[in-house]
Amino acid sequence: MASPETSSLYPEMRDGLNEIKRAELIAHVADLDRMIEDQMAHLKFVIEKGWDIPAIDVHLERLKESRRRCLSALKPLLADAGGDDQPGTSRR
Repeated sequence: MASPETSSLYPEMRDGLNEIKRAELIAHVADLDRMIEDQMAHLKFVIEKGWDIPAIDVHLERLKESRRRCLSALKPLLADAGGDDQPGTSRR
C-alpha cells in the first residue's frame, strides 16, 4: 500500500488504478449475474424433476454472497468516480 505522501504525489496513478479496479469489479459482477441466472434456471429444472440436490442451492447462495461482496467493494470506488458506472443492485 502506498504511503500518504506517495498517494498525494501521484493522484492520477491512484485514479487510474481505481478505474481498473472498478472495471474489473463491474465485469465480475456481470459474470456473477450470468452465473446466478444459470444456477437459478438449473435449480428450477431440478425442482421440476423432483430431485433433491442441496449442493445446487448452496452453490446459488455462494454466488449471491460473492455478488454482494463485490458490490460492497465496488461502492467506495464508484463514490470516488461519481457513481456513474454503478451496476444494477435491485436484483438477487
